[in-house]
Amino acid sequence: MDSVSRHRFAFNPVSSNSKTGPIPVTTTSKDSCPDECGYKGNGCYGDVGPIQWQWRKLDEAGLTLEQACERIAKLRRHTLWRHNQVGDLPQDEQGLIDVRALEMIVAAAEHTDGFTFTHHSPWEYRNHDAIKAANMVGGLTINLSAENLAEADHFVDMDIGPVVVALPADAKKRLFTPKGRQISICPASIRDDMTCMTCGICQSADRKALIGFPAHGAGKARVERIFWAQSV
Repeated sequence: MDSVSRHRFAFNPVSSNSKTGPIPVTTTSKDSCPDECGYKGNGCYGDVGPIQWQWRKLDEAGLTLEQACERIAKLRRHTLWRHNQVGDLPQDEQGLIDVRALEMIVAAAEHTDGFTFTHHSPWEYRNHDAIKAANMVGGLTINLSAENLAEADHFVDMDIGPVVVALPADAKKRLFTPKGRQISICPASIRDDMTCMTCGICQSADRKALIGFPAHGAGKARVERIFWAQSV
């Protein structure tokens, strides 16, 4: 029987990523990334370094959605894990979130403490409703990824999930959006003794603070250009 989704996945039960710490992580193939993501082919950290080779392999030798869900379902209760160290939520041929595929992932993860980030536009009603429904179930927290401070305010106003925002590389202190909302810098970005495993704040679906991620890596200049271009 054909898989529900055309995407391919990787499941790593113990990540060696210094930022996440040794927690389970997944990866979804590049064809999951929506065109509206400003970093697609333009500063995405998945396009450089060792991770790009792993990402490319998924197009030919990754797990099916069903196989990935089987592995997620076998995680112990309340396991903290990250869905999509690179890649995004499953999308259909129209470029919108594949609701059925996402529902399968959420069902497999309901007993866990998972978290992920999406660049799928919440302005599209199907994406909006799919993200909201997933966050109401629990188990897999979907963070909306904003590319500037004004967009972060718009996403928070939607009230469908927690929000994160990319920041200039030199952002090291607490910031505020145009509407006065607090942005806390990701602890793992500024402290060597912090990882996702020891923090876990991105898994909190009802948190008040937005989380900011300073641009880093080879694509940081392009990330900063996007931030400032959309902030004027």
